[in-house]
Amino acid sequence: MLIYMVLSLQQNRGAFDGEIERYNDVEIVEQARTNWTAMRSADLMLLTRLQSGATTSLQQDQNSVAQVDELLKQVDTEVAKLEALPLDANKKAIVGDLRANYEEYAKVWGDFKTGSSVADPAAALQASAPFSEWEEQNGFLFADNVRTLLDSFNADSAQATKARAASSQLTMIVAVVIIVVSIILVVLLIRALVTPLKRSAAALSEGMNKFAGGDFTVSVPRRSNDEVGDMSEDFNEAVSRLRGGIAATAEASNQVVSVAVTIGQGSRGAVEATQQGADFINSGAAAAEEVSRSVQTVAAGAEEMSASIKEIATNANAAAEVAKEAYDVAARTNETVAKLGESSKEVGEVIETITAVAEQTNLLALNATIEAARAGEAGRGFAVVASEVKDLAAETGKATEEVAVKVEQIQTDTQEAIAAIEQISGIIASINDYQTTIAAAVEEQTATTNEMSRSVSEAADGSRTIAENVADIARQTNEMAEAFTQIDNEMGTLSGQSRDLVSQLNELKY
Repeated sequence: MLIYMVLSLQQNRGAFDGEIERYNDVEIVEQARTNWTAMRSADLMLLTRLQSGATTSLQQDQNSVAQVDELLKQVDTEVAKLEALPLDANKKAIVGDLRANYEEYAKVWGDFKTGSSVADPAAALQASAPFSEWEEQNGFLFADNVRTLLDSFNADSAQATKARAASSQLTMIVAVVIIVVSIILVVLLIRALVTPLKRSAAALSEGMNKFAGGDFTVSVPRRSNDEVGDMSEDFNEAVSRLRGGIAATAEASNQVVSVAVTIGQGSRGAVEATQQGADFINSGAAAAEEVSRSVQTVAAGAEEMSASIKEIATNANAAAEVAKEAYDVAARTNETVAKLGESSKEVGEVIETITAVAEQTNLLALNATIEAARAGEAGRGFAVVASEVKDLAAETGKATEEVAVKVEQIQTDTQEAIAAIEQISGIIASINDYQTTIAAAVEEQTATTNEMSRSVSEAADGSRTIAENVADIARQTNEMAEAFTQIDNEMGTLSGQSRDLVSQLNELKY
């Protein structure tokens, strides 16, 4: 019956789908009839206006002509849709008649549109006569065929509705019968399952009550082969394992009590030893801190000494620069004095030339005096001039000798100055060498001091690290002592709890 009901439901669904398809088909037919009616109304209005003289040509009503053409296209489309439907033979014949009506109308409308679009009113009116005659004789055929097709669709719908109603009624009866039979079967099945389930559940409940009362020797008999029976077996297995676990727990608790007492005694001894170690470590930490402070003081002194040596090196370098500049000045002065000696030599040579000229002049004056004396009275004036020239030559020679003496003195002084400047240059060079040696020594001392300062700083850092590590060890040792104290307390608590647990387990039945 269930299969029949399913098939009936599928049949009703198919009938419903068919009804929807018929509704869509009818909608196409109705649309075709509506468009056909609107088209005939438009062309009859054109025909009436033409025959009444309101218009003399269809060219004057192009909008109405276009409307008829558009409606004619829509009718063609809808007839084509009907032709594509999977209809029976009767309906296909009716659709064929609709296509024939459409073709005839399209032809006479085309002739009417062509003949009545001329400018001659008489010719236009004459061309409208065949179209008017066709409208009177055949214009209603399309609407009649549409009505016949709709009647056929409606008849199919009525028949399908009647068949669907009968099928639905039968399906309802079958469904009621199936529901009643299902209820009876469910009641019988529940009775068959619940009765043994109640017995098994009662036995399991009794066993659980005993278990809750502290009886771990309880065992529930298996009364059924269902899930409750499996639960009984699982309960018995769990109680058995728990019974063994309680026994093991009691034995382990006794051992825990013994171990806790032993650990507590050991913890107290460890606390005392740890506290003594902490005291020693604290003393070491204080000493390490003192060493760290001393090393830091030495490091500070080394840094100050390094700064002083750096300042000495700077001053030595500056003195070396000054000595170098003095050496350069002395060298330039020596060159200048040497040039002065060369110039004095040149002056001596000029003086020798002047002396030679003075001697020649004196000799010429003497000859002139002799010649003037020979001339007698006529040469007296010339003799006077010659005498003056002679005197002037004598003075020139005397002055030249004095200048030569001065030049020789200048040359002597110049040589002494050159020697003194060379001696000064040697002294300055020695000073420069000493300054260079001092600078190198200061540099080496600076490097040594820096290395010493770095080593002392590293030692300070190391001693500081040692002090910090010792402090950390002291702190950790104190924490270890506290931990041992806490362990002692926890072991005492654990020992008490274990004794209580053993007492409670001894009260159980297992």
